[in-house]
Amino acid sequence: MKKLVISIIIFIILLAVCAVYLTFTGREINHANEEMNYDDYKYHFVIITQQKNDIFWNKVEEGARAAAKDLKVAIQCISSEHVDIQHEIDSLELAIASRVDGIITHVPEEDKLVPIIDKAVERDIPVITIDTDAPKSKRISYVGANNYATGEKAANELLKEMPEDAVIAIIAENNKSSRQNMMIQGFIDKLAEEKVEIKKIIDVYNPDTMEAMDKTQLLINSDPDVNILFCTNSVSTIGAARAIVDLNLVGKIKIIGFGDHPEIRRLVEKKVISTIVVQDPYLMGKLAVQNMNDYKNGKQISEFINTGVKVFSWENINAFEQ
Repeated sequence: MKKLVISIIIFIILLAVCAVYLTFTGREINHANEEMNYDDYKYHFVIITQQKNDIFWNKVEEGARAAAKDLKVAIQCISSEHVDIQHEIDSLELAIASRVDGIITHVPEEDKLVPIIDKAVERDIPVITIDTDAPKSKRISYVGANNYATGEKAANELLKEMPEDAVIAIIAENNKSSRQNMMIQGFIDKLAEEKVEIKKIIDVYNPDTMEAMDKTQLLINSDPDVNILFCTNSVSTIGAARAIVDLNLVGKIKIIGFGDHPEIRRLVEKKVISTIVVQDPYLMGKLAVQNMNDYKNGKQISEFINTGVKVFSWENINAFEQ
């Protein structure tokens, strides 16, 4: 009886592995064009994003699917229910094992993903990074914003209307993100030119607005002199803004935020958030697929494809493209 149970468990595991394999090899591909037959596409690309039901990554996928439809290539979007570095590592390994034609991925932790990216390229599977880069890897290109320049731009917006008694703190996502670290460095360096120092950097390790809100409140309560907050992603921006509202400090603490979200736009309209810096995720996904296709067709592509950022405040938030 015990052997039978073990055999059944092994059988179920094998079925699950086969299902995942078939998904990657295209038997269950979610085509950009639903009418596309299996034999119609020339290439099969996999794009690994950070999290399902996230506005930013949904737009990345939307752009990728639009480009895939135009180019008649198969694109498969892989993401986890929550931010999960191990899931991303496993997805990369499966894509390599399944011999897909190209991989597009973001890089939340460079040290963990560089060896896997290099493995893919060494096996003739090109890799393009998006949003966050791995410049020390063998990836063929990075599609996204210049994150250092993004930090400088945020600092420039702050310098336009910065009080003389400015005490600045940063609400960050986590110190393993190269995108965030480059952005913070650009922000700090630009302010240093004006001899402005940063009081504190607060890490929010989990992508959770409640944690960002709680840590912002703790920061303000322990350092009441802080009157400017720079937030490095949409989660920390929303959390910090909620904390300022809860503490009844709207207008007294200036928030420079980052990212696109309906709540962020509303908070800008209500002047809770002073300025937001926004990327173009749709363009990011679209250009990643287009350039992967060009590379596979023997064309030379740039090592860095800049999708840029835009700045919005209360004055121009209505011009924000939905």
